[in-house]
Amino acid sequence: MRLILIFLRKSLFSEHSDLLFKATNYIIFFSLALGVGSLNIVLSSINGFQNELEKKLAQISGYYIIKHEVKEYFEPVQFDLEYDNYVDPFFEGKILIKSKKNTQPALIQGYNSNSLSKIPFLKQSFNKIDYENRIIIGRQLANNLNLSIGDQVIISAAQNEFPINREFFIVSGIYNSGINEFDEFLVYSDLRTVQKLFSKEDYLSGYTIFENKFISEIPYGLSLVSNKQKYQSLFEWLNAQKLPTTIIFGMIALVGFFNLIGSLNIQIFQKRKIIAILNSLGLSKNRLKLIFLTYSLVITFIGAIFGILLSGLFIFLQNKFHFLKISGDIYFSIKYLPMEFNFLTSILLVLVSLIIAFIFTYFLIRRQLSFNLAKTLKLL
Repeated sequence: MRLILIFLRKSLFSEHSDLLFKATNYIIFFSLALGVGSLNIVLSSINGFQNELEKKLAQISGYYIIKHEVKEYFEPVQFDLEYDNYVDPFFEGKILIKSKKNTQPALIQGYNSNSLSKIPFLKQSFNKIDYENRIIIGRQLANNLNLSIGDQVIISAAQNEFPINREFFIVSGIYNSGINEFDEFLVYSDLRTVQKLFSKEDYLSGYTIFENKFISEIPYGLSLVSNKQKYQSLFEWLNAQKLPTTIIFGMIALVGFFNLIGSLNIQIFQKRKIIAILNSLGLSKNRLKLIFLTYSLVITFIGAIFGILLSGLFIFLQNKFHFLKISGDIYFSIKYLPMEFNFLTSILLVLVSLIIAFIFTYFLIRRQLSFNLAKTLKLL
């Protein structure tokens, strides 16, 4: 072990090392750092964007909903929920909303005032729908129907087993959730008003959980649905981006490992005379392999750690100053690229880097040190 440490000190830290050898080590070091760091930044960006999107969706429809496993509507008296502080009852249904200018399909959701106060973008207008037949609509829907606060609309509701109900409503508020896809079709109103509109005064569509608290015990007949399950196609699309992106930036990281292997190959070739002399003095080939293997792993470890530190600094600066902008109109009102540094992911990247370096180096030195050392001394 002492011989290995002496070799590493002479190779990496000695002032008398060959300039070309030092330059090669620095190139390997920085290429590994940039490869691992860029891969960590990309993974942090994907995870950060997904988590930020989940938070925005939770502001609209909560982190979880509790619904009946079979029925669209159910009577809450049949189930005993013991989480009054966590769950908020709601009723929703499909409607047609008609203004003087146009008609558009929409989805109406009814909550009580305490529940609506948990939705951030409704804080200014949730207390305006306590009166009967009042609604809050999204900005995009208001633009489509040319509506303003105080305007009157006709809302039609229909179910397969019930006749069509039609009633007049007054627009008491216009919200802006930041996500046009929701602002265009989602309408809020009082819970009792919506139940009456659909002629289901004693029924609910389910319960919304606006806090990020998982409920393990659900009454039989009800099911807990997360945001990722409710918007499954959206999150599947995000997850689908991870694999190709990881492969692309993983190939960039592999460049550093090829530089490492190329450097080791040259060093072994240049030092074959010294290797042959050491072997003739009693140093076994296994010990020689261990020296170069340790050298490779040390370079890889230092480079990977430096890359993780660089990526951590970049992520911190991005989250603080937001210098990487994205279009909020396209990416769900997220105007900058959010990043989330994950400690476990960083450790995994370092471990994977060491494993790859070990495999590459092992097969290289196994082939390179298979030459006849005695014959090499004669040729040199």
